[in-house]
Amino acid sequence: MKRFISVVAILGLANGPVYGLDLLRAYELGLRNDPQVLQFEANRNAAQKNKPIGIAKLLPTLSFSGNMQQNRLVTNRSPIFGQANTDDIFWSGQWSVNLVQPVFHNDFWAHLWHADSQIAQAEAELEGGYQDLAIRVSKSYFEVLANEESLEFSKIELHRLDMQIAQVKGRLALGFSTVVDLDNVQAQNDKVE
Repeated sequence: MKRFISVVAILGLANGPVYGLDLLRAYELGLRNDPQVLQFEANRNAAQKNKPIGIAKLLPTLSFSGNMQQNRLVTNRSPIFGQANTDDIFWSGQWSVNLVQPVFHNDFWAHLWHADSQIAQAEAELEGGYQDLAIRVSKSYFEVLANEESLEFSKIELHRLDMQIAQVKGRLALGFSTVVDLDNVQAQNDKVE
């Protein structure tokens, strides 16, 4: 009985004031805080990242590259022939555009199909996690309700036994009861506590 009271007290202190916490609210709290559900959601999100990667491998790639250079050409000519020195600056460049489309790569398609199956598996595991959470929350919720009822019954029983002890003591004082009767009632009280 003492263990039961301590469990209820710990649950009450751990959750703080939970006035009116119903089953749906408890489930919503579990969805946000349960490590198993959070792990399943993270696994699903990671699996969903593989599909765009698989699709990207099937799409064409376009690349653009180029370079530009400034060149300086200095020519020294002999002044004897009347030719002047020249100092020319000009630009040269090279540009290229490449478009590559894979025609058929079985491994790219296999990666995409594998990503789809990973997503389906992760979503199934997540749904299973939601169901498992619902079962665990429901079980705990109803255990707490049953324990609260049991605690209330124990309080009523203790009050009844306290009244019975007082009654037996009064009857003992008047001579209508024996010490054995008082000991029996006290033993019942100790048993409930």
